[in-house]
Amino acid sequence: MRYMILLSACVMSLSASPALAVDSWNVELVAQTLVWPAHDALIAENRAYLCAGSYLVVLDVADPRHPVEMGRIRTPGIAWRIHVSGSYAYVADYEAGLRVIDISTSSSPKEVGFCDTPGTSWGVHVSGSYAYVAGGRSGLRVIDISTPASPEEVGFYDTPGDAYGVHVSGSYAYVADGEGLRVMDISTPSNPE
Repeated sequence: MRYMILLSACVMSLSASPALAVDSWNVELVAQTLVWPAHDALIAENRAYLCAGSYLVVLDVADPRHPVEMGRIRTPGIAWRIHVSGSYAYVADYEAGLRVIDISTSSSPKEVGFCDTPGTSWGVHVSGSYAYVAGGRSGLRVIDISTPASPEEVGFYDTPGDAYGVHVSGSYAYVADGEGLRVMDISTPSNPE
């Protein structure tokens, strides 16, 4: 088997045999970009989306050994985490809230909307018409993104620690909180519990 991983703006190739233990995998650096600092990377089709300082950078990774920058956009904060859904990238932009970027034209991504969340935005996950933002000391924020040009917060849950990351599966949001993992029922997005 062969796996491709894009991590911190480096492309690595992992060769593994099902019979081999994880510690015997052979990891080889196959490419690297000059985009830094890279806080997060997401692959969608043949594109890599990097949160790099105050930029969202779009790379063509059809040939993983030769990633090519296609476009970039400056964000007002620090692009910390990203989630791509359809033609939009949703960026947790630290002190600048949630930014909605139209990525339908990779060479010229453009911001189309934002939601100024309280505190900081560390993580984001999109599910259906909602973006779930890990908001540091302000907990989990639920934002209606059905109209990308005007996202609107519709609910929140104040976690006891600092919410740094979030992942959604079905009717649950799993929040990496400074005091451990918090599991939220989000079946009613306006009232997570």
